[in-house]
Amino acid sequence: MSKTLRVLEAVADGRPGGGTTQVLQLVAQLAREPGCEVHLLSQTGSYALAQAAALGAEVHGLDFFGQGRLSPSIWWGVRRLLRRLDPDLVHAHGARAALPLATWRRAARPLIYSVHGYHFPSKLPGLRALGALAERWCSARAAATVFVCEHDRRLAEGHGILAAGRSQVIPNAIPIEDLPAAAPRDDRLVFAGRLVEQKNPLMLIEVLDRLRAEEVRLLVIGDGPLREAMRERAAGLGLLGSIELRGALPHDETLDALAEGGILLLPSRWEGLPLVALEAMAIGLPVVAAGVGGLPEVVENGETGLLVEQPTPEAYAAAVRRLLHERGLRDRLVDRARRRVAERFSWAAAKQDYLELYRRLLNGASIARSTGSPVRP
Repeated sequence: MSKTLRVLEAVADGRPGGGTTQVLQLVAQLAREPGCEVHLLSQTGSYALAQAAALGAEVHGLDFFGQGRLSPSIWWGVRRLLRRLDPDLVHAHGARAALPLATWRRAARPLIYSVHGYHFPSKLPGLRALGALAERWCSARAAATVFVCEHDRRLAEGHGILAAGRSQVIPNAIPIEDLPAAAPRDDRLVFAGRLVEQKNPLMLIEVLDRLRAEEVRLLVIGDGPLREAMRERAAGLGLLGSIELRGALPHDETLDALAEGGILLLPSRWEGLPLVALEAMAIGLPVVAAGVGGLPEVVENGETGLLVEQPTPEAYAAAVRRLLHERGLRDRLVDRARRRVAERFSWAAAKQDYLELYRRLLNGASIARSTGSPVRP
């Protein structure tokens, strides 16, 4: 970039996870860009702030969760930060960060809103309507709404969120060159993610129960409110000896755990475009996943992985058995998955997409509504 550009990236939830990882990787890319001054706003004392500081970014903490998302302390804290920093461009990731930033935005300073998966469609009717209203506000106030998958863009259009247009799809990306290689093994299922209702972790126990004859083990990387329920269900089925609950790990340790080998199992109820699927595919793990959200845009059934359309334990177990017993199929899926990720989901391409978007908005150009095709074919 020809002159110093001050960018404020913001993600409220700074805990380890896919959204935080994607933001941190974007921060790392921008920090290496000449003439770019990168700032990160996130939860006070969070993992995200510590990691961003190590990457060379200026970090700013705010308590997004202590008193609820509409707490005046959040909104006034955001306003004070914007006045003090006066960034050239603000990029908010997720509605909790975007709501106050959209409210206090300055017309001369573009706001980009990145959607890392919508949660409101799964809520009860009243909360669903409020969630859609919040999303509509964020997108209406933003110069551009960025989606990590085509599924979310279509969902936004269906709910009238994108009435003003100005949307673009930039798929999630991973630093392929930094990933370890997997050690092939047939005796383990792997799950990495938050242990919450969205990720459907109790399904993992039910699938393992249907695979007793295969004598596989289950490694669970992550933590959350359903951890104890998983342990209790496993104990009730006599499966505690076949499960390792390793807890939440830093991102590099999660990658090392994936490289220990196995089959990645993602039985999510809904998704955006989960990074762990891309990472597992690039590392060399075969993937069995639910056919929800943006997952079919990465895991093409029978080509780069196996998708399960009927979310039953029997259906997931049957897909796993295919990979355990059909070595040729497994090898083909792993090989094609590696090539798919390298071609479509590398940071080399994503960085240019983001920089071009930043440049266009800083130069006063608007972006046309997406036609539905991802930015990168």
